[in-house]
Amino acid sequence: MTKTPRPTSTMSELAYQKGYSQAMEDYALTKFLETLKQVYPILTTSESTLIAALLIKQSLEAIDFELVSNYLHSIRAAYSVDAFTSPITLEYPQSLQLPNLLEIPAPYYAIGDRVRLTPIDGATEWGTLIGYYLCYAAHRCQWVYRYILFLDQSSTSAAWVKATFAWEDEVECLLGKA
Repeated sequence: MTKTPRPTSTMSELAYQKGYSQAMEDYALTKFLETLKQVYPILTTSESTLIAALLIKQSLEAIDFELVSNYLHSIRAAYSVDAFTSPITLEYPQSLQLPNLLEIPAPYYAIGDRVRLTPIDGATEWGTLIGYYLCYAAHRCQWVYRYILFLDQSSTSAAWVKATFAWEDEVECLLGKA
């Protein structure tokens, strides 16, 4: 009885494996699975792989392909600046824990302040701040405040939207109290 030689990996298989490993790193799945392994040390490799596959499957099911299609269309039509103030990124906080609130400066503007937003394409927006929250800003790679702005009726976008969000660095000036 002769033994059949075991096939060796082809270059395309190696490239696939390298691409798979890179994708796992890029989308933080490797770090997630390592953390999961620390929490559940009895987790086997096959269970880890199954969890990663389930996460990927559920992520794909949650994607709004119409939104992706519209985004790609706007880029191709060179309207990306008009449609999106910042590109979609894969920047994530360095830690999965919330930041130490004592290290984050207090918000510069207060609820009730009347402010103007940085003009985009000459259109000026202004209104009253009705709230703010702390969130991770991928464009700044740090935790910052994001304001909720109730637009004045004479504001450019008020015809189709009543409120909008603005990062603290997008608020240009203080106009006084409402």
